[in-house]
Amino acid sequence: MEEPLSFCKSLLVSYLGTMSGMLVSYYLGKTVGKPFLYRFGKWVKLTPQRLELAEGWFKKYGLWTVAFGYYVPGVRHFTCYLAGVSGVALWRYLLYAGTGALIWCTSFLTLGHLIGVNAPKIMYVVHHYMGVSALILAGVLVVAGLVYWKYRKRLLARRQHQQ
Repeated sequence: MEEPLSFCKSLLVSYLGTMSGMLVSYYLGKTVGKPFLYRFGKWVKLTPQRLELAEGWFKKYGLWTVAFGYYVPGVRHFTCYLAGVSGVALWRYLLYAGTGALIWCTSFLTLGHLIGVNAPKIMYVVHHYMGVSALILAGVLVVAGLVYWKYRKRLLARRQHQQ
């Protein structure tokens, strides 16, 4: 008997879901454009300055922004919206967005599968080495704090000396 959520079925469903959301964003950008963002962007904390920053990023990196924007929460739909606003041809958009979506879905499903299959081993290692890990982490944080404090103290002394 096949398990109900096999890797291939999960990949297909997550890919189709991701692409349908991205196509909605693309077509919204293509049909309603930037005026919509300027008018209603404030409701999602999208100021004209943030819009200019995102547009600059999109102009600099082009459709690669769409492909790798998947890994930045809150950015993925906005980059697709900008692709629509910019008038990118649908086939080019589908090539970059589809590739990015496939990589994104595959990487997270693989990560989830590896963690799920190895969960008992991972929990054992975490539980077994929790004390040692906490001590090492505390030591690293103390050293980092001391280095920062010394650096800041030296920086303030230089500023006072220059005045």
